[in-house]
Amino acid sequence: MVSRRLRAIAVLLKKDDEAEIYFKRALALNPNDPDVAALFANILVYWGRWQESLTWINTAKRLNPLPPNLCHWYHALALYSGREYEQAIKTIREMRSLDRWSHGLLAACYAQIGRLDEARFELDVYVSERVRELKELGEVPLRSLLQFALPRADRYRNPLDRDHFLVGLRKAGLT
Repeated sequence: MVSRRLRAIAVLLKKDDEAEIYFKRALALNPNDPDVAALFANILVYWGRWQESLTWINTAKRLNPLPPNLCHWYHALALYSGREYEQAIKTIREMRSLDRWSHGLLAACYAQIGRLDEARFELDVYVSERVRELKELGEVPLRSLLQFALPRADRYRNPLDRDHFLVGLRKAGLT
C-alpha cells in the first residue's frame, strides 16, 4: 500500500506531480477506500481542479454513505471554489458537528451571496474558536486575516483561488 506519509510529504513539499502519482497508485491498489478518495478530492481543490474534486468526493460518499465530517468539508470547499455557495452551505449543514473552519467557510459562503448577518454570526463563531485554538498553541491571537485564514489559504497553488477564498472572509468582516 502506498504510504500515507509519502503522499502527505509530497503535498507539503509542493511536489504535486509526485503526490498525484502516489494518490493514484493508492486508489488503484484500493479503489474502495473512501478516505483516500476524499483526501485526494481535497488536494485537488487546492490544486485548482475543483471539478475533478467533485467526482472524487462523490465517489468517497458513495463508498461511505455515512461519511465523516471531513468528507462534507472537502465537498463544501470544492463547491465554494466552483462558486456554488448555496450548495456549499447545504453541504456544510449535513455535518454532524461544525468545527472552526466549517464556520469560517459558512461565513465566506453567506458573505458571497449577500447574507451578511448570517456571515457575521458565523465569522464570530469562527474567530472565537480560532482564538481558542491559537491560545492553546501558545500564539497571541489577533483578529486578522493573516493569522486566522492564511494557514488554510496558503494551500492554494493558484493565487486567484487563494484570493477567492480570502475575499469571502473579508466580505464577512475579517480584516
